[in-house]
Amino acid sequence: MPDREQKGPRERTNPFILIPLLLFGVYVIYLVVWLPFRYGAETGLVESAYRPPPAPDGEAEVFDYRQLRQPSADLIAEGARVYRLHCQSCHGPDGRGDGPASAGLTIKPRAFDSPVDEWRQGASVLEIWETLRDGVGAMPAMPALNPRQKFAVVHYVHDEFMEEWPEDSPEAIAALPEPAAGVDITIDPYAQPRVPLRYAMQKYVEQALEADNGEDGGGGG
Repeated sequence: MPDREQKGPRERTNPFILIPLLLFGVYVIYLVVWLPFRYGAETGLVESAYRPPPAPDGEAEVFDYRQLRQPSADLIAEGARVYRLHCQSCHGPDGRGDGPASAGLTIKPRAFDSPVDEWRQGASVLEIWETLRDGVGAMPAMPALNPRQKFAVVHYVHDEFMEEWPEDSPEAIAALPEPAAGVDITIDPYAQPRVPLRYAMQKYVEQALEADNGEDGGGGG
């Protein structure tokens, strides 16, 4: 009679059975971790750049363009934050037009230490502000920024990267709008769904290629 304690040959588990379980685990990690991270990376910064519309019964911020045209320590500090969020990826941390997003662009972003006579739109305060408002060449408009943020980043660029720049013309100063509420853009950023950052960068590249085929010159500024 065989000993009850004696065991027969142990049946080995097929290691290939574990592969589907491993793949399923990786897929779960992808759904739980990577997808939310990718969503945040592509859309979080873009959405955070927009100010929510004011409440119907609330007071909208009033922007005094003539006052904002004058640099101040507070505006320069705010401009540094705006630059890091919206400009550094293309223009680079040192303002040389060598940011990581510029690698695939045919027309390179403006290097801020380049001679001011090479700036297509001009390098004065109001001229750079108009570039941010309207865009020029391969440089897109920046509707996500309100007037104060646009002026702030202009003052930061002047203070941080440039040794000299031209003065605004009296005609340009006289043409400034009176203090007003709202944003100085020609499109409504809330009228359409906000686009992912990847799509925006793709459109930027397309604009750069179109500008390169149409005319020569520096990109932006």
